Amino acid sequence: MKESLFQMKTQRILSIDYQVNPIFSSNEKEIIATFSGESKTTFTGKNSAVVQLTMKVFSKEEYDGNRAPFYVVMVSEGVFIWNDKIPIELVSKLLNSNAPAVLLSFQRSILSQLTAFSNLPAFVLPLLNFSDEKNAAADSSKADDK
Repeated sequence: MKESLFQMKTQRILSIDYQVNPIFSSNEKEIIATFSGESKTTFTGKNSAVVQLTMKVFSKEEYDGNRAPFYVVMVSEGVFIWNDKIPIELVSKLLNSNAPAVLLSFQRSILSQLTAFSNLPAFVLPLLNFSDEKNAAADSSKADDK
């Protein structure tokens, strides 16, 4: 195994809008969570780019309609660098699929801790496939209500 020629130099959380629904109640064993994600890439130099990932879990409408235990919009970004040896087509693919997946790993742990500290079951966002054409993750997941 050797070090990748594509690396994340830094990452940070830009914003978190998190609201717990104090009147939500569910007798269901599992809660169907809706989520969506979007990434944006900005080239900052010959071999560097900033990738920003926005992840939403539950919609504001679900929250307002008492159909969701919480609502979150989280935005993070990472600076990615690569070696000249990587073809530009591969760099594009890495920035559109691998980079958001790496950023998601940080967001997943933060969301899990936020929900646990809110006296809710720890919500674990599933791994997402960012390799589709539009580079948008949209899916549904189930969070076990314990």
